[in-house]
Amino acid sequence: MKTTVSQLLQSQGQLETLIEFAKEKKNIDTIVKHHINKEEYKEALEKIKECKEPEVVKQIVNSNCHIFMKKSPGERDTVPKKNKRNRGYAEFSEAEAGKEYAI
Repeated sequence: MKTTVSQLLQSQGQLETLIEFAKEKKNIDTIVKHHINKEEYKEALEKIKECKEPEVVKQIVNSNCHIFMKKSPGERDTVPKKNKRNRGYAEFSEAEAGKEYAI
């Protein structure tokens, strides 16, 4: 249902309502995408750092890391670093999800 409501709000151009709905439902991915679309990369990174769910952090970083590297190189030390051993992102515990990592 969350996806359907989000799609409906987006298709109707109700972006502010969509963001409020995403905040209420703690949909960090939608909020991060909104900040990226507005070229607010620092705010997007802040939202990622606030996230306490390691799987959500990994998913968002995997899908947006290339954008942060290109558009916000001065802030890239706040993006979780890639684990060279398995060519994927390092496993994070709940306590580590909001921490900063150097790349």
